[in-house]
Formats: sequence, C-alpha cells, structure tokens
Amino acid sequence: MNPDHLRILVVEDNPADRALFRIYLKHVPGLEIAEAELGAAGLELCRSWNPDCVLLDFTLPDMTGIEFIDMLRSSAGTLPCPIVMLTGIADERVAVRAVNAGATDYVPKSENMEAILEHSIFNAIDKYRLEKELEHKRAELARSEHLHRSLMKALPQLVFTADQDCRVSFGNRQWWDYLGIKDEDPRRFEWTPALHSDDRERWWRNWRDRAASSSHFDIEVRLCRAADKQYRWHLIQAVRLDPGLDAAWLATCTDIEDQKRAEQAMAQRQKWDSIGLLAGGVAHDFNNLLVGILGGASYVSDALPESHPTQSVLRTVVTAGERAAHLTRQLLAYAGKGAFYIQPVDLSAIVEQTCELVRSSVPGNVRLSVKTAPDLPRIETDSGQVQQVVMNLVLNAVEAIPQDQGGAVFVRTLIAEANEDGPGVVLEVRDNGRGMDAETQARIFDPFFTTKFIGRGLGLAAVQGILRSSGAHIDVTSAPGKGSTFRVRFRASAVSQSTAAASAAATPQSLPATGPRAAILVIDDETTVRNICRIALERAGFPVLLAEDGKRGLELLRDKDKEIQLVLLDLGMQGMNGRQVLEQARAAGHTQPVIVFSGYSEHEVAREFAGLDISSFLQKPFSPARLTAAVAEALDEHRRAVAHQVAS
Repeated sequence: MNPDHLRILVVEDNPADRALFRIYLKHVPGLEIAEAELGAAGLELCRSWNPDCVLLDFTLPDMTGIEFIDMLRSSAGTLPCPIVMLTGIADERVAVRAVNAGATDYVPKSENMEAILEHSIFNAIDKYRLEKELEHKRAELARSEHLHRSLMKALPQLVFTADQDCRVSFGNRQWWDYLGIKDEDPRRFEWTPALHSDDRERWWRNWRDRAASSSHFDIEVRLCRAADKQYRWHLIQAVRLDPGLDAAWLATCTDIEDQKRAEQAMAQRQKWDSIGLLAGGVAHDFNNLLVGILGGASYVSDALPESHPTQSVLRTVVTAGERAAHLTRQLLAYAGKGAFYIQPVDLSAIVEQTCELVRSSVPGNVRLSVKTAPDLPRIETDSGQVQQVVMNLVLNAVEAIPQDQGGAVFVRTLIAEANEDGPGVVLEVRDNGRGMDAETQARIFDPFFTTKFIGRGLGLAAVQGILRSSGAHIDVTSAPGKGSTFRVRFRASAVSQSTAAASAAATPQSLPATGPRAAILVIDDETTVRNICRIALERAGFPVLLAEDGKRGLELLRDKDKEIQLVLLDLGMQGMNGRQVLEQARAAGHTQPVIVFSGYSEHEVAREFAGLDISSFLQKPFSPARLTAAVAEALDEHRRAVAHQVAS
C-alpha cells in the first residue's frame, strides 16, 4: 500500500449515498475512488483494480454483503483487502454478523458518519495490515517468545493474550499502563475491577460462548482507565491463536468512547425532536379548541347584563380556558415553539420579582435566599419565559426539601466567564434537599416524568424547551443526600436597556377601524375558529367570508377580490398550508393585507413566511376583542401606507 495514494472501492447501489461518501472523503490527499452499483461488478473491480479498502453496503440488489465477502475470499480463506461494512439497519446483530463473516469494521449509516468514516477506513487498513503481518509472523512467533513480546509491545493499541478461561498471560505496555499495573505482572490483573459493573455478566457470557465455538469475536465493554478512574468504551476484538501456543486468544482493545457519545447524542436529539413534534402538534390543535371556548364564553358574557347569574359561570369558563392556554404554552415551550417576545432584559430584576411572587408559596421551614448581581449585562430573551424558568426551578428546589426536616434554597445571578459563545450571564438555583441519583438526573427533563404526586412533571421539560429556543444551556449537579444545583447560562446581549425601551415605545398600538367596511376573508380549516372569527367580526360591523381550506380561500379571492379588504390566514392547514396560499395569492396579484394566526410562536411564523408580505401575527388562542383590535390596526396601517404611496 502506498500511503500517499489510496484506492477505495465503494460498492453501494444508492447513488445519493455514493455521492455523500465522496464528499466526506474529498479532503483526503491522494485518494482515488471507484464505484460499483452491484456486487458482481464490485467483485470484478476487486480482482482487477486492487483497492486498498472496500466500503461495502450490507444489502445489494444482486447479493448481500455477507455473500460478497464469501465470494471474494480466496481458497486459502483470506481477503485481498480490508472491508468496512456500511449498514442502515440499527441492529448490533447485523454488525456482529458482518464482522464474523470477515468485515474488518462496520459503520452505521447516520447523520454523524462523516466524523467516523475516514477514521474507520484508515483503522481498517491499519488493522488489515496488522493482521497480515500477524499471519506472516505466526510461525515465527510460535518458535520465538521474544519476538512475540517485542511485536506486541510495539503496537499502539491495548493488546493482551489470554487462555481459554480468560486468564491474561501477556499484555503490552499500553495495556498495563491503562490499567495502572506497573510491573506487568499478569497475576495482579483481575477482570472484575477492570470492567464496568453493568458489563461484567455480558463479558463473561460472551467469552464462555465464543471460546467454546468461535475462532474470533468482538464485544464492546467499558474498561476502567487507571489515570482518572473513568470507564471508557472499548471495542475488544479477539482471535484464536494456533494450537500449541501458551495463550489461546490474542485480543486488541480500541477506544470507541467518542463514537459512543456521538451515537448517544444523536439518539437523544432524535428523542427530543420526536417528542417535541408530538407536543407541538397537541398544543397547536388544543389552541384551536381554546379559540372556540374563550371566544364563545366572551361572546355570551358580553351579550348578557353584568348582573345576570350566568356571569359567574362564564368567568369560571374563561379562567379555566386561560389556565388551559397556559398549559399549551408550556407544551409549546417544551417543543421549542413557544411564543417569544424578544428584547434585552435584566436577569437580576426578573429573579428578584419572581422570587417575591413565589415567596408566599415557600413553607415556613424552608429559607429562600436571593442574591443578585447588580449591573448585569442584559440578555436577549423573552421576560415572561425567563420568569417561568425561574419559577419552575425555585419551586422544584423547594419541593426537593423534606417537609419534616426543612432546609434552604439559594438563588443567585452572576457574570459567567466568556466562552465560544461570548460573554454570558448565569442563573443558579441550589438547594440542600434530597438530591438525585444518576438515573433520576437522566430523566428529569423528560415530559411528565416526576418524583411527585400524579399530575405533575411538565415543568422542567418546559424549562428545557424554553432554554433550547433562546440559545441558553442548563447544567445539573446532584447526589443523594447532597442537594441539587441547577445552573442556567444565557448569552449576554449587546443591546442596551435604553434601546429596548425606545423600541418598545415605538411599537404601534391598536387603532380603531375607520372607513368603509368591506369584507374580511377568514381562511382556516377549523370550524370552531371560523365561527368565532365570524361572530366577533360581524359584531364589530365587518362583513365576513369564510373558507374551510386554502383552495376555497383562493377561489374567493379570485371571485370577490374587490369586496375583500383583509385576509385572516391560518398557518397550519391540511392540504395547502398558509405559506402556499399566500404565495399563490400574491402571484395572482392580490394585495390585501394579511394577518397570520397560529398556535405557534411569532418567531415560527416569521421563519415560515420569510420573504412574503404579511401585516401582523395573532397568537392563538385569542379573545374576540384582540381579534377585532388586530384587524382594525392592520386596516388602518394599510390605509396609511396606501395614502403615503399616492401622495409620493
């Protein structure tokens, strides 16, 4: 093999995957890549082109990857080059089958494979070369123990030999250094402390099964690194040695801790994405129902005299609806799609105000200590959402303190050291309560996981959703009986408070409607939302046209363009969504102002409608009064804009 010129053969029937592999490897100098869509063509290239390594898809149209390896193997049972199996099947058994068949390594097809593909190729080439050298040296090693030990000590990987019962007879220098055994004495080595407690039973079961029936095997276990007492994942690959040698097995140990962490991070991210999508969808649909509940209750309340006995019932309905709306905001916050009104805010002021609000809820046997840093840099976020974060963390800390013992909760703000994100501001909430074990800490941000009574548990999930959306990070330190500490780091803002105040002062307020009352077109696939909009707008004197979907809305715009002065458009609809409707309306020349309403946040709507002209955004659920005020404001702004164009 020429180290300055590598030949890689890709046997893969998916052209998109082949293109990705070229992109992932294009920076490798002196690399030449050949491609084959079918196994038969790949076998021919292996014999004629002599690649240094083969990237082999597990499933091909004309054969499996296992069959490919069997056909490529020579009569002597050897392969001409290393093979890295590529598999999209998330099953460890598939990878084990591939390695047992002769593949040097395997790489799961995933979003993070770019980070490991090049490493796997070079590792496979190095391992293949090593195995060839070992084959060449095997006869000499049987005759010379000295040469055997010299070769093992020269290897960069952890290497050991063991007998049939897994008693270690030899290890290279790297092996003993890793375990912290200074004099390389195999008698001082014990597997129990070297292996993670969760891996020991699996290790012995696999060793016994494979030692009795196989010539080689691979297993992933965690080994204790003596330098820092940390357990790190290793891939142990063992091969049976020739009979007659003192040792029955030769094994190499490859550190795969980084690969494991990347896989775990990907799995965690996919879990958050899937649960967040579900939470966002539920909240979106629930907000549509709340429009009907709150709108209907408000309509009936306005129609009845204040002295009517039903008014108290209606107020109860409105209160319950507002509490339900708060729950949907928590769900949207967890999904990372909450309603955010971003401005520079003072974290210390929010903490002081929130702690004063919750102080009455703190039991007498719990001391709440608040210490805030003055003149903190502002943070660019939504003050209401940050208040929810503070409240949840403080109340969780209070509830972590045993009622029969008492304790303290310490809240403080401080300036954080600058990192790659720039300067930061920290909120710290610490308690001296029960604390948490590692298993509980791993689940505290899962939705509806709780250590409290039934019906609680969304708080910390919503906190994490809010922080993800605002670019903040949260760290947790805890131990049973030692209490817990939550540290939230926000990015500091460069925008001054005066600038934010000026911006807030410049925000236009709702204006009364003036001029002729042409029709308002409401496009929403929810019957309840359409009916509430119709009732509220007709009471305000606006004629109303209703469309149950985007197609019907475009038809009404086409047929009654002159009669429609404003469009109310839902973001999420079946078939044709809000953006598609607006794109077609603008392309057809319809210039009416458009108000988009949605259960998602203004940030989500702005991103969805980027590049399109909309007048404003209305958050669901909304009251009839807020709806009519938004319509009046949009119409008045549109009239002023038209008048300005005429005058100029």
